[in-house]
Amino acid sequence: MKYQNKKGFVLLETLTVTIFTLIIFTILYTSVVPLLGRYDALSYYNDLDITYDLYYVKKMLLADSNYESISNLDYKNITCGSLNDIETCQEYFQALNINPNNGDKLVYLNLSNDNVKNNSSLDDDIKDYLKYINVKEKKILLLKRDDYISYLEMTVKTFKDQIIESVNNPSDPSCKTKVEEDGITYISGTADCINFNYVWYSGKLWRVTAIYSDGTMKLITDDEITTISYNSASNVDFYIDNENKSYMYQWLNEDFLDTLYNYENIIVTDSKWNSLTTTSISTKITEGASGVTTITSPVGLLNSYEYYMSYKNTSAPTGYLTIGYYWWLLNPYNITHVWLVNGGGHGIYDSPAPTHGGRPSINLKSGIQLSGGSGTKTD
Repeated sequence: MKYQNKKGFVLLETLTVTIFTLIIFTILYTSVVPLLGRYDALSYYNDLDITYDLYYVKKMLLADSNYESISNLDYKNITCGSLNDIETCQEYFQALNINPNNGDKLVYLNLSNDNVKNNSSLDDDIKDYLKYINVKEKKILLLKRDDYISYLEMTVKTFKDQIIESVNNPSDPSCKTKVEEDGITYISGTADCINFNYVWYSGKLWRVTAIYSDGTMKLITDDEITTISYNSASNVDFYIDNENKSYMYQWLNEDFLDTLYNYENIIVTDSKWNSLTTTSISTKITEGASGVTTITSPVGLLNSYEYYMSYKNTSAPTGYLTIGYYWWLLNPYNITHVWLVNGGGHGIYDSPAPTHGGRPSINLKSGIQLSGGSGTKTD
């Protein structure tokens, strides 16, 4: 009987497995180790770290007793002894890795925007690296560094306040920028004059079209987002019930809505949309008007009167919402046609079946604050 020598085969197997293991180890090492090193290097400038830090700080400072006890101070090294809820404070300090026994400091400054920009005594890295959270009507600006965590507090304007200031004080004094009616401030004017109402949200550029007395604001996308039929032929209803809803309604509230980041906390999800049938674009459409069909949904379209108000201070072709394309408005013209805007900015009507542009509209909740930007298209 022949004897079969398997040592060579076993050796080859072992060598193959070893080489394969070394290759995997090398790949993991070259991929993971740099990441670990990068995390270590950026541990004090990491967005995820900052997010958790802000969560704890916000919880601590939002307590009325704590907030009021430090709100009027220009500068303070906060210790738990300076806050009413010492036990909770100690928990937050621990979560932030702040140890006063080691000389760690939680710094509180009460400065205006101008002071932050112009104060030469502030470290440059504080000016250049700011992270924001909202605490009541203030902003807490966070900088986390090797030896301490710094906070700057600034009084800030709400988005509504900034837009109103721009409306009331246009860069060109000759510009007409608004029409006020029934407690609503409609932004109205030429494309050259209305250059302050741009908003970037969820990867889309928007324009503010109206500001309401409750602080909410209506927005429309700066451009068409899609081309779509409003509805089937001769069916001009935007929404009747879940069994009878237009193609436009379905796209806005079942497809487009899901592209909006954190929309439950940003937009008014029970917005009212008025779909009055009218043959005149200047017919006033208000809540409670006779014949108005009111739809409740997160996303809608401008109706014919809202579009008319956007150019009341000028002409349709020169209005700031004119984009050179055809796009749908919300409401019917009659029982067979729906309002839309043509390429020249004029309000016209068409059967609901052809495809035209869709420019979604939303209402921002009141109290929304900016994260920078002056409202121009480039900023």
